[in-house]
Amino acid sequence: MKKHFLLIILLAFAAINVSAQKKYAVYGVGFYNQENLFDTQHDEGKNDYDFLPDGSYKWNELKYNHKLHNMARALADMGTDMLPNGCAIIGLSEVENANALTDLCAQPELAARGYKFAHIEGPDRRGVDCALLYNPSLFTIKDVKLVPYIPELEKDSTFKTRGFLTVRGYLAGEPVAVIVCHWPSRFSGSFYRECAGRQVKVVKDALLEENPNIKVMVMGDMNDDPQNKSMSVELSAKGKMKDVREGDMFNPWWAVLESGTGTLSYQGSWNLFDQIVMTPNMLDLKGTKDYSKLTYLKCQIQRFDYLLQSEGKYKGTPKRTTAGGEWLDGFSDHLPVAVYLVKEADRVTEDMKLVPKDLYDISDVERKLDNILKKARAESETWTDDEWRDQCKNIMKTLQPVLLKMENLSKRMENIDSNDHAMMEEVSTMTAQLDNVSKYMVEFSELAGQSEIGSVVWEDDDFWTSVAKDLGIDPEFFKAEEAQPFDEVSEP
Repeated sequence: MKKHFLLIILLAFAAINVSAQKKYAVYGVGFYNQENLFDTQHDEGKNDYDFLPDGSYKWNELKYNHKLHNMARALADMGTDMLPNGCAIIGLSEVENANALTDLCAQPELAARGYKFAHIEGPDRRGVDCALLYNPSLFTIKDVKLVPYIPELEKDSTFKTRGFLTVRGYLAGEPVAVIVCHWPSRFSGSFYRECAGRQVKVVKDALLEENPNIKVMVMGDMNDDPQNKSMSVELSAKGKMKDVREGDMFNPWWAVLESGTGTLSYQGSWNLFDQIVMTPNMLDLKGTKDYSKLTYLKCQIQRFDYLLQSEGKYKGTPKRTTAGGEWLDGFSDHLPVAVYLVKEADRVTEDMKLVPKDLYDISDVERKLDNILKKARAESETWTDDEWRDQCKNIMKTLQPVLLKMENLSKRMENIDSNDHAMMEEVSTMTAQLDNVSKYMVEFSELAGQSEIGSVVWEDDDFWTSVAKDLGIDPEFFKAEEAQPFDEVSEP
C-alpha cells in the first residue's frame, strides 16, 4: 500500500512539473554574402559592366536565373535545422539593386514564406548594396535608413563605399534594430575597416540612447575576423560574455573561428568575416536562463553540403558562382551564418500587444519614390506642363497609403492618453516613416523650383486639392498638414 501511495505522489509531482513547464519561441537571424547578385541591366553611374551579357562574365538571363534560384534555395534553408520556416531576418550584402531583390523574393522558395526586403540604393561605385530580407509574419519594420560611411582622411574625400543599412522594427514584440554592413575590402587596408567599426559603434550607441530597451544586432561581411581591431576594439565586440560591459557588444563567432572553421577559405586557411554581434541586453549574463525577454541562444555557420565544392583542389570550400573564368553555377564564396534567439511564448503574446498595429511598409513607398526621383533627375528639364502634373499625381498616389494612415492617426490623437504606450509608439513610428520619405520630397521640390513650368505646377493649390480629393484624402487635412506639399514633414 505504501508503495502505491508513493507512486501516486510521484506521478502527481510529475504532472505538476509538466504543467508548469514553459513554452518557448525561437527566432532565427541570419546573414549571407550573395557574391555579386547582379541583374543583367546596366545601372546608370555604376561600374557593373562585367555583369552584362557582353561583359567579362557573359552575365545573361540563364546565369542570372540560376543565380537567383541557387541563392533562394540557400536562404530558404537557413535556420531550418531548428525552425521549419527558417529565419525571421536575413541580412544580405553584394546585391546590386531593388530589381535583383524583387526577383530574388519572387523565387518559389522565398515567395512561399512571403519574404520581403528593405533596401536603399547606396553610393558604391561597383553598384553592390546591403539589404535585409524579412518574414513580415515575424518581423515588423518601423523604419529604414542608410547611414553613410564617412571618409576620415581628407585625401579620401571622393572615396565611396557601402553605408550601414539600419533597420528598426519589432521582433517577438520587442524593439529591435539591425545594422547590415559590408565593410571596405582587405585591399583598402585595415584603417578603413577600423573607421567603419568606429562609425557603426556611433550608430549603435545613438539607437540605445534614444531607446535603452532596443536590442541592436550588427551583422555583415566585415572583411575582418572577430579578433581584428575593427571588431574587437573599435566596435568593442567581445568574444566572451563575462568580458562584456556596458557599451560593448558580444561576438559569439570568436570561439567558432578558434575552433578551426570559418565562412570563407583563402589559401587553405579559414577566415570568419561574416558575423552577427549583439548588445548586452540580449544576453543571459547571469546564467539564470530567464527568457522573459528576447535572449541569445546560440550561433551556427550554415554549412549545407551543396554549398561546398565536392571534389578537386578546393574540395570542402564554398562553391562560388564563377572561379578562374569558369561558370560553376554555384552560390557564393562565403558561407551563411545564423544566430538563434529565444523567448517565453506567453511573453511574446503579451508584448505583441504593444506593437503598433497596421504599420505600413514604408520601404515599398521609398522604392517607388526613388524611381520617380531618378526619372525626374534625368528628364525633368524637358517635361511639359502635363508631364509635371502626371509625375506629381504619381507621387501623391505613391504616398496615398501613408497620408491616409497619417490622417487617421491625427484624428485618433485628438483624445490621446499619454499612458497609451501603443499609441505613443505608433506616433513615433509614423514620425520616423515621414522623416524617411521627406528627403525624396525635398529633392523633388527643388527640381520643380529649377523649372519654370515645374514651379507653376508645384505652387498650384487648386491642382493639389483636386489630386487629394481624387485619392480620397481630406483636402482640409491635406492643406493643414502639407501647406507646401512634401516640404519638410513635422511630427503629427
